[in-house]
Amino acid sequence: MEIERLSLDVASNSSGLLPSNLIDIIVDHLDTIFYYIRKKAKYEPNIIVKFTTIDFIFRNKIDALYHDFVENGKDFSAIPEKHEVEEYIRGFYCNTNVPWNKVNFYLEKDIVKFENDTLPIKMVDKLPQQTQCDCGAFVCAFAEYVIHGRDIPKEIDIGHVRMRYGALL
Repeated sequence: MEIERLSLDVASNSSGLLPSNLIDIIVDHLDTIFYYIRKKAKYEPNIIVKFTTIDFIFRNKIDALYHDFVENGKDFSAIPEKHEVEEYIRGFYCNTNVPWNKVNFYLEKDIVKFENDTLPIKMVDKLPQQTQCDCGAFVCAFAEYVIHGRDIPKEIDIGHVRMRYGALL
């Protein structure tokens, strides 16, 4: 089966369609906030959870590698043996955070998933929910609660979250 990457020109929300340039602005803001969170995790001593993210730089490198692969007729020899993506995954090319092999979130829990295992689901009642396409801000706020080991409040003042990130960044 051949998989091709599709470009996203529009996305839908409750009021209709969003143009791709607006989506790019939203994604750029999230990239900036997650860059801030990665830096915070690297330099702030009060971070409880070690974590890493797949950042925008890594995504660009993956896209460029795939583009070269397709341009060369999907010939694997077109991919250099020592490529930045491989070094990135092994933790040798890590710009802002923790190498993947040092992330304790997975190491401590010793997660082993077999094909026939069921996925355990934990139901959590009364979590805050976005109401006005604020999912990016909710994700960022949620990430900060988790890395600081704080309980997630039942309600989040998303206006305050946005104002806080605006002031910080």
